Amino acid sequence: MSLVSIATRELTARLLIDQTWAGARVLKSPVDPIADMLATAVESVGAVLAVYTGASGRTPKDKSMGGVVTTKLIVYVYLPPRVTVNNGAMELTIDHTGAALAMDVIARQIDRALRFGPAVWQKLWGRLVLAIE
Repeated sequence: MSLVSIATRELTARLLIDQTWAGARVLKSPVDPIADMLATAVESVGAVLAVYTGASGRTPKDKSMGGVVTTKLIVYVYLPPRVTVNNGAMELTIDHTGAALAMDVIARQIDRALRFGPAVWQKLWGRLVLAIE
C-alpha cells in the first residue's frame, strides 16, 4: 500500500458520502462489511458502500524512482433484501428481485458523485486522479 492508495480511498469515500442511496454509510476498506450491515436492523440500513484500493503500480519515466503511480479503485455495493428510498414526495421500494435496477441506479450515483461531488473534495480528486482507464 502507499500514500496514493490511502488518499484515493479517503477522497473517494468523502465524495460518495450523502451522494447515493447509501447516505453516510460509506466504509473505507472494511474487513467484514456484511457484519456491519447485519449489526443493525436490515430495514433501517439501506445500501452500504465499501471503498477499497487494490494493486498499485509505478510506471517509470526515466532512471529516477519517480513516475506515474497507478492504483486500482474498487467500490462494492451491498444491498439488503429490500431497499426503500423516501425523499419526502415519493417512496420507492426495491426488493431482491429488482437488485439489478438498484445496482444500476447506485452505479450511476457513484459515477455522478466522482464527477460532480462536493467541490472541495472534487478539486482534490482532480489533482490526484490524472486518468481513469
